[in-house]
Parts: sequence; structure tokens; C-alpha cells
Amino acid sequence: MRTGFFAAGLAVISAALVACGGGGGGGGGAVPQAPAAPTPSPTPYALGHTYKFSGAQTTAASYVYPSPSPYPSVNTLVNITQDVTVTAAANPYGPASAGDFHTIETDAAALVTHTATTDAWLGMSGANLVEYGYSTADDSGDTLAAKYAAPEILDQLPETSAATWTNSAGVAFTEKDADGTTSTRTYANDGTYTEALSNKNTGVSASIGEKADGSGTYTTNGAYLDGQVSGFVFSAPSANQITITMNFVQPPTPAPAASGQPSPAPAPTITPRVYTSAMWYGTTPTLYSQSTKVATGIAYPQSCAVPASYGTSGNTLTQTTVRTDTILGYTDNQTQTTYTNPQYGPVCVTLSDVQQDYYDYQDDFATATGFHLHFPGTALSTTTVTQTLTLQSATAQSSERRTQSAIPAAFEPSNVAAATAAFTLRVERLRHQREMKFASYLVSLARKEVR
Repeated sequence: MRTGFFAAGLAVISAALVACGGGGGGGGGAVPQAPAAPTPSPTPYALGHTYKFSGAQTTAASYVYPSPSPYPSVNTLVNITQDVTVTAAANPYGPASAGDFHTIETDAAALVTHTATTDAWLGMSGANLVEYGYSTADDSGDTLAAKYAAPEILDQLPETSAATWTNSAGVAFTEKDADGTTSTRTYANDGTYTEALSNKNTGVSASIGEKADGSGTYTTNGAYLDGQVSGFVFSAPSANQITITMNFVQPPTPAPAASGQPSPAPAPTITPRVYTSAMWYGTTPTLYSQSTKVATGIAYPQSCAVPASYGTSGNTLTQTTVRTDTILGYTDNQTQTTYTNPQYGPVCVTLSDVQQDYYDYQDDFATATGFHLHFPGTALSTTTVTQTLTLQSATAQSSERRTQSAIPAAFEPSNVAAATAAFTLRVERLRHQREMKFASYLVSLARKEVR
């Protein structure tokens, strides 16, 4: 497959070089033909290209509880390096012609260093550079794979000022973590989703279903005060209020059996416990939206520290993504800005993700009033992840580079995909850790009073 892909690329390059050489004169009064225009490569990258990025990422978490917060604010810094190589690894998510952007990322914190490997498959669909899916794994044994329902548009070539495009929410995630957690989560194009998750070590399992109006369910096998929480039912907003019903299966109280008779097994009593939350996401929630806009002739920001060899200005692709989860109770706002150079593609990528949590499933209030689950309808915590990566070096075959540099459309924004995939893994893990903490809490040995 590698040989075939290279052969196809060389064939395109050869055809372009031959065309640039012009047509020969013909005999018999034949009319000379004008040389054909060079044919751009079917992809704005080629196998064997390598890129090295470096930068830093910060994670800041703050908590605002009605009572004293159980958690201190945190702010952590890791230094990041990424080595990217374009390979011909088989694409499990789409066309075999897609290139695999194989990335090895090293995250060095103050006390520990971790590595993660990501493979993201990209190709061209008309004028669109698209991503079909990715898989990533870290040195802890945690893995995440994503397959887009329709190829995700990363760029439109050639890049033109004020160009815009959108992507739907449709994607299927499969996660397997070293702690025994497995999860499959499928988003529909409108942002609604279903999820099934379990942990083989704790026996915890759960499923989630979210609807377009914000209503949905969270079912689980969690235990609580010697009983069982069979699930939660979330209503759509009504009269500026959301109703959350917890179905609590009360443990049965055995009745004395007659002498010589088997002990009776009374049916458990289901005791609904009703919570209310102020409407925090609007009467019609925006479950998902994403858009990208191009600007040209933009100076690279000083914070990127772009090497002088890549110039001082280029184009920007600004992508904004908004997600609302009405069941777990959070909003997620992500902004990615990519600064491109017409020859090497992205020379700096900045990413920011802000997640706000509105529901407290873990009894985190220092002084609890009412039930031990809390749905105040205001943001209780905010987690902000920011990252800047700058291209330090890039290598490519010289003959190919000359051909591509003569073609205005031959940008290489594709190498940003690996950075985005690794960033997504980190953000998804923050979300999943919170979700499993809630599920595990319900099977905790600690006995909580249900008030």
C-alpha cells in the first residue's frame, strides 16, 4: 500500500512536470497545443512528511459552591512535544487512500512524564480536506477511538478570506481505560446521544439517553443506603424549571414467616425522589454547534513564537465548538485557532476548552441541605484547558516541495489533526472521569442519609 501511494504521488508530480515542459511542435501544419496546467496532488501532503511541534498546556480548575468548596483551585502545566509522520497505515474509518498522521506526544509535568500515540486519517473530498476518524492511546493503557458519521471538514482549499463551513455532531466514540472502564457513546447529527458504559472491576454499569428537548434518562445499577438507584429521569424545561426524578428502590423489610414455611420475599418499594433545577441552558438547548471561519493576511501572535523561517504572517482557521449535556449537566466550549503558512501548513495551533459543571452527583457540599444530590442550576465548577503548539521543523522530499510550492492550493493544514485528536482525548477523559466518579459513588460502601 505504501509503494502504491508513493507511485500515485510520483505519477502526479511527473505529469505536472511534463505539462510544465510545454508541447512539442508537430509536422503537417498541426496547430501547436498550449501546455496543460499543472495538476495538484490529490492530497496536500505526502507519505514520509514529518513535523515536530512543541508547546505547553495548562489545566485550571476552580469551584464555586454555595457552601465551602470541598476542592481547592488547581493550575497545572505540562510541556508538550509532538513528532508527526505521515504514513500509509490502513484506514479503519474510510477510504484506503487516506493518509495516517501518526503522532507521538510527550507531556512533561513537574513530577511525571507521559506519552500518547495518535493516528488520524485524512484525505481530500473535492476541495475539502477531511478527517475520517482517529485512535489514540497513552502509556497508562487508556484508549479512545472516534469515527465520524460523515467526514469532518478540516479545511477548504484554496483558503479564501471569510470562507466558512460547519460540521455536524455525528461521531461514535469507543473508550477503553486501564481501570476496567469501557464506554461506547454515539452522537447523532443534532447532538443527541446514547451511551453505554461499565467497569468490569467494580461491577458498575450505566446507560444514558439524551433527547433534543433536553429530556432524557440515566439508568444504573448503583447502590445507595442499602437500596438501589435504578436511574434518573430528566424533564424538558417547563416554567423555567427542570425536574429530575431519582427512582430509588427501597430495600424490602422481611416479614416473619409462619412456622415451617419459607421466608417471604416481599417486593422492593420504589420511592421516587424528586429534585428541581433552575433552567440553566435555555428552553431549547443547543446540544451541539461547530463552525470554522478563514481569515487571510494575519500576523502570527508573539505567544506562538513562530520560527522566522516560516515568516511573520499567514492565514487563520478559527473553529468554535459548543456542546451542552443536559443529563450529566455541563457545557463545553472549545476554540481552535490554526495559523498557516502557504508552504508548510500550520505553524501554530492554539486550543482552548472551557467546561462548566452544573450538577453535583457526589454530595460535594460541605454542609448539605435537602437531599445529598444537588442541582442548583448554577455553575459549580469550571475547568479550563489551554494549549499552544508551534511548528519547529518540517521535512519533505525536495522535488515534491518544489511542485507543491508552485500550487497555491497546496496548504498542509492536515498535520493539525493529530494535535486536535490528542487534545480531544484529554478533554473527553475529564468528562468521563466525572461520569464514572458519579457511577462509582452510587456503589460506595459509605452509607449516606437520604434526606
